Amino acid sequence: MFTGVHVLTVDHAFLTSLYKERELLVYDLLPAILKDESCFKPFPHLFVVLISYDSNHQKSSALAKISKDSTSISLLKDYTKNSVCGIKARNKEQNMLLNGLMDPEVRCQIITGKAGSGKTVCTLAAAFEQVIESRDSSYEQLILTRPMDPVGRVGLGALPGDASEKFNPYLANFFSNFSFLLGKRSLEYIKTLIEDQKIVCMPLQLIGGASFSNAFIVADEVQSLNSDEMYALGTRAGENSKLVMLGDYRQRYGKKIHLSNTGLYQLMESGVAQSSPITSAIQLIKQERSAIAGLFTEVFDPETKVKSISIQH
Repeated sequence: MFTGVHVLTVDHAFLTSLYKERELLVYDLLPAILKDESCFKPFPHLFVVLISYDSNHQKSSALAKISKDSTSISLLKDYTKNSVCGIKARNKEQNMLLNGLMDPEVRCQIITGKAGSGKTVCTLAAAFEQVIESRDSSYEQLILTRPMDPVGRVGLGALPGDASEKFNPYLANFFSNFSFLLGKRSLEYIKTLIEDQKIVCMPLQLIGGASFSNAFIVADEVQSLNSDEMYALGTRAGENSKLVMLGDYRQRYGKKIHLSNTGLYQLMESGVAQSSPITSAIQLIKQERSAIAGLFTEVFDPETKVKSISIQH
């Protein structure tokens, strides 16, 4: 499966030059690759982990990204040291993600990864930084959307109120992350931003016909959308907007739709998307939420269970 990241072993001279110059040509990268990497394709915005060994067998590494025209490779900004809305990357994948989220050339950001890996909190931090905190940002609104799909068997009809009131319980994930980012001021502050239409919350099921220009659009929990629903979402993005889609393949909550039929998988695996100069993709691997979340991931995540069984045997 495409992860948006490629690991390459290169000669030490190339890595030394990259750290010195910060950016080099892909033309210079290719002959510096030491192992057979016939499958390596320098897609636009592809993240690359470079590894090298010096004459004393000391290992060095670097996180880099291919340019939008696939002609150059440059070092990433280090978001383990530079914060975005008060948060810093906790691992290399989060570092890569924040580079994509903060890059104005990336207009379509695809994020997959297990629960607790930081998909939503990193996205909201980058969105808040650019839409609310920045004085020279081109984004005028933050659009928050997600499907109104419950966990379990309780349908929406059981919830009181109109469509807007029914959607409020599904915003808990967004607001809990805002609380983490902003602290005690978050609730009243976010309410004010919503009243001022700086933040707009809309159910994905009602997004048809809408068009969002100059907006930072965050679509969470999209792992169960089919291709038609994903198409409807993507075509809502107007001029000068950025669309960020987040999902965990494993959290389809028993839905009958096969992984390969989900819009998220089809988009992530699409050669057209991978080759696009406006698209970046990343799969987050490490669970960072809590020890409890890590325990349940290890017990119930099929991939983790298989690894665990293999180790025991």
